[in-house]
Amino acid sequence: MLESLPIPLWRIVVAAVGLFVGIKLIKHILMGGGKTDPYTAASCRCGWKGQVSRYRPACPKCGTRLNLDEVLSQERKPRQETKSRPVVEEQVMSQSRVLTVMFTDIKGFTAFTADSSRAELERLIQRHEEVVLPVLESFRGTLIKRIGDAFLLTFESSTDAVLAGVRLQEVLEQRNLEFPTREQLEVRVAINAGEVTLIKGDVFGDVVNVASRIEGLAEAGEVFFTEAVYLTMNRQEVPSREVGIRRLKGVPEPVRVYKVLRGLQ
Repeated sequence: MLESLPIPLWRIVVAAVGLFVGIKLIKHILMGGGKTDPYTAASCRCGWKGQVSRYRPACPKCGTRLNLDEVLSQERKPRQETKSRPVVEEQVMSQSRVLTVMFTDIKGFTAFTADSSRAELERLIQRHEEVVLPVLESFRGTLIKRIGDAFLLTFESSTDAVLAGVRLQEVLEQRNLEFPTREQLEVRVAINAGEVTLIKGDVFGDVVNVASRIEGLAEAGEVFFTEAVYLTMNRQEVPSREVGIRRLKGVPEPVRVYKVLRGLQ
């Protein structure tokens, strides 16, 4: 008998609205509870990339249905903060200063190396460093680097540099008396002064290049220096004489060269 009773219209409307709301609510829950956007980023094998509807995930270019399961699962995962590494740009800091530059090297070192055992070479190098560096550093010389058998140093004072070279030759003369001729240390000293560029503990510039070339002119036991040193040093403390004007390889202008007078020179 109840089945024959007519259903009121308002109940039909309420049931339809309830069904519609229920469907929307289920979709709402399945799509992340309102925390996600109805559109998401996707890509297709045809090369298309863009935003597509989560409800109709199809490529607008070729019509292929897109699998968004992997995309949606990644979006639901909590995002982890990634620490970006700061980009450190190494800046080369240079500084210009007026310094006195000194080169020293062992005369005949190449020939000695060719005719010596490794043990003999090691002893000579060790003795060279133990004798030369303490003397030069006692005159406030700063070791910049070792170049084979050569030392490159800088001084604040031209007078200190020349006096250091003189003292070094005196010490070597005394020490060489303790060794046979083959094992004696014969060192050349060359000095120049002027503006240099300091970069990462090294020195660069024409002043360094000229000092290196002057070293090749000096003989064992001598101290050679340029006119720039002669004009800035205390000439009362160091007797010297002019060697002459020399043209040096790689140096455009001729250089006036001097040497320290020692003994009967």
